[in-house]
Amino acid sequence: MGSLTQCFEIGGGLRPASFANCTFIFPFAKSTPMDNSSQNEIRITSYFTDTSASNDTHLELFSDFHIPSLPPASVTRGILIGQGASAHVYKGTMQGSTVAIKQFNISVSSLDPTKVDATIRNEVKLLTRLRDSNFMLHTFGYIHDAYTLSIVMAYAENGDLLQYLRTGKLAGDWLQKAKICKDIAAAIQSLHIKGIIHGDLKSENILLDSSLVPKISDFGLSKTFTSISRGSRLGYTLRYISPERLSGKKLTHQELIPSDIYAYGMIVLEVARDGEELYENMHDLSVEIAKIQQGVQQQYTGDLPDDTPPIFRIVVSLCLDYNPSYRPSLILVQDAFKKYTNNPLPSLILPETFSPVPINEIRRLNISQLYGHSGELRSRMR
Repeated sequence: MGSLTQCFEIGGGLRPASFANCTFIFPFAKSTPMDNSSQNEIRITSYFTDTSASNDTHLELFSDFHIPSLPPASVTRGILIGQGASAHVYKGTMQGSTVAIKQFNISVSSLDPTKVDATIRNEVKLLTRLRDSNFMLHTFGYIHDAYTLSIVMAYAENGDLLQYLRTGKLAGDWLQKAKICKDIAAAIQSLHIKGIIHGDLKSENILLDSSLVPKISDFGLSKTFTSISRGSRLGYTLRYISPERLSGKKLTHQELIPSDIYAYGMIVLEVARDGEELYENMHDLSVEIAKIQQGVQQQYTGDLPDDTPPIFRIVVSLCLDYNPSYRPSLILVQDAFKKYTNNPLPSLILPETFSPVPINEIRRLNISQLYGHSGELRSRMR
């Protein structure tokens, strides 16, 4: 079994057909092999190839999206519920159901590819590729007229994760927090299986549906294996970025997988802290300096609550390890959170001290010690 860098010669061209024979290598556990369905989808293609300006070809502009084109009159746009650099998100209705309408901040009246932002093309491409995932908002279709492009998606009733955490509705509910963290790990793993690095994971990019099932959003800055090998850069949010990405070194696809795991660790930390700001009152330069320190990040981000279950402490500590190779497989993390939700443990007490485990001692332990009764989990950590 080889790593991605063994399966693909970065400098010698990519062979998507080889994806079926590759398995990601993670610390402690094997990941799921990349599925065969991604073999013919991994390359980036342009959706804007026709340079004529007739109305007929205008309607064919997005024919490669593989999602339906919706008549503008079929959707009613309501209030603004979110906005970013590339789009505004509105609450709306379609056939009597509540939907989210993501309207991109461009004019697509010209068919010139250079006038359509690559970030938007990338997001739409990935949304269509992931539209059947349980951890992505379902995409109903797109609306395209002479001036705008909008994507119509399922509406996330509970908003983004950070906003929901700050309502206090999850305070002290460690079982629900663990379930959300488990599902987020599964969602990120599903991206990695399809060869996608998100690159900008944060609590604001995790949406919650009516059942508090997390849905990953905002793929404008995400990249596929092929685009990374071509030198395409990932976006990021400073407080969630991993130390190795701050080095300026060009990282391969395989080397970027642990960077998503680091961002996941920051999200788990935020969940445990009920959305309290990470690196509070620190300027960006101070945050960068803190991140390249090889000490425990929690001394900069803020402490975990006293009643934090050990599983959260250990997952945060492992995922935020300065050394990318020490960060755990997301499959292992899912298993650990699942076992916790099935059998919550009391606060871990060290026999020699009879006191809660201090954060700087977490490294002496591992997840298998919390779930030592599980031979399967112990064997997967070898």
